Amino acid sequence: MLEEDDNNTFTSPAVVHSGAATSKAMSGQPAGTWYYRVKAVGVCDSAWSALQSVVVATLPTAPTLDVISNPDFDGSFAVSWSAVAGATSYVLEEDNNAGFTSPTQVYSGAPASANVTGRPDGTYYYRVKAVNCLGASPWSNVQSVAVAFTFCPRDLRGYVYQGTFGVSAAPAVALAYCSTARPLRDCSAPI
Repeated sequence: MLEEDDNNTFTSPAVVHSGAATSKAMSGQPAGTWYYRVKAVGVCDSAWSALQSVVVATLPTAPTLDVISNPDFDGSFAVSWSAVAGATSYVLEEDNNAGFTSPTQVYSGAPASANVTGRPDGTYYYRVKAVNCLGASPWSNVQSVAVAFTFCPRDLRGYVYQGTFGVSAAPAVALAYCSTARPLRDCSAPI
């Protein structure tokens, strides 16, 4: 008789084989550690054998990518995601379009976060997958982040900071230059 349990104390064993055969093929076990013991049954039952265990692993589930915070719109930011049970590492990809037609792997490692640096102006899209010895999860959700650097000539910063329109041509030009899809506060920051 072959018994199985999900703990090595056999508090709730299940009989998985009873018969003359000395082996049993197992399949469809859920992930986890499974313990087995066997004994001969007949006129005089034998004692239980020593325990044997097996670890059943499954592909990891997809992580959830967190919203990417980049309040200063610079080219350096952190990308993080939820940790996945059973994952041994993660792969993070980046692309300049949401369809990931030409992705680049920017990180591979065990921690559930990565620092991205040195990105020029643009919008970047990220996705991540979890990996273990059996393979990889599906891709996570996609998150994007904008990077926008601004240069405003020193003599125009005062105009932009004051938000003055129409005083002369210079402030309107400066405001238009510095505010087009870029953080206005960069223009007004003291040097």
